Amino acid sequence: MTKPVLFITRKWSPAIGGMETYSIKVVEHLRTKTPVQVLHPKMCNTGRPKLFPLLWFFIAATFHVLVKGRNYSCIHLGDAVLYPLSFLARCYNLPTFITFHGLDLQYALKPSFKGRIYKIYLSCLRYAPISCAFPNSNYTASLIPTTISRKVVPLGSDLQHRSVVTKTLRPTLTICYVGRVIPRKGLVWFIEEIFPYIDNCVLQVVGPTPSHICTKYNSPKIIWHSQVNEYTLDKLRQASDIFIVPNIPTSTDVEGFGLVCVENACYGVPVLVSNWQGLSDAVIEGTTGFLLEPGQPLPWIQKIEEIQTWTPKSWQNFALTSKKALPYYSWSRVVEDYISTYETYL
Repeated sequence: MTKPVLFITRKWSPAIGGMETYSIKVVEHLRTKTPVQVLHPKMCNTGRPKLFPLLWFFIAATFHVLVKGRNYSCIHLGDAVLYPLSFLARCYNLPTFITFHGLDLQYALKPSFKGRIYKIYLSCLRYAPISCAFPNSNYTASLIPTTISRKVVPLGSDLQHRSVVTKTLRPTLTICYVGRVIPRKGLVWFIEEIFPYIDNCVLQVVGPTPSHICTKYNSPKIIWHSQVNEYTLDKLRQASDIFIVPNIPTSTDVEGFGLVCVENACYGVPVLVSNWQGLSDAVIEGTTGFLLEPGQPLPWIQKIEEIQTWTPKSWQNFALTSKKALPYYSWSRVVEDYISTYETYL
């Protein structure tokens, strides 16, 4: 591409979140392959911009596309909210691409007043002149209007695989959960329905946790880490035998691509994941982890008990197999998929 790609996103640092990480990593790795110009809102000291700065950013992005659109080879929009900018790109016949995360479509499902307004806002998405959409999972792809061409591009991770030569069998199995403790993430369900039936194990919970949850489930077998730095998180993951992502279905929430599944899999031990929506694309069954029925305790209990019987050779084989599969979940592969699609439409 002789001209740069214009990447427009409303999610950027210092705010912290999955969509912010996505924007930063995609731009970082795209720049190793092709010139990229980024438009993002000015972030306040607390991270996320307020409503009026976001509106101003949208206006500024509109004028930028209208005035300088001819200077770019194509436009890549960071999420569904920005889709109206695709109409402006038509002024220069610019190919326009957009990433769908799942969560950016979720809000339209909420029964609140704001949710209904957002649903109306997205109702025109089907008419947007989008060259190709990039949903991050097959489930997210199913939410996109059928009028829009799409290519599923699962997300990546920068974490390196941890080499595992031998697995020291410990008398106590360490199960690790990394993430927010909210109803749809399923941790409370796991603690109530599964954990009491697993012998010789401890549960490490890493992530922001409401104090009443810690109090209610206070136990020497459950260790809470509400705030940890990257070094401590790495050490906790290295000391774990199993990771769990036990999400349960809810009526108004959409689960996008489960990046935490990929990050956990880098440590060469099994990741047990609910076979639900976008999480299903974040695990290679039997290679980086196992997909289990959400909200069904018995398959989870049986799989954990099976893993407890693994020999050191079994642990080593699993680690080596997962290592070979993980390059698929890299940011380099993500941007290669993007660039090959860009070039198709140029």
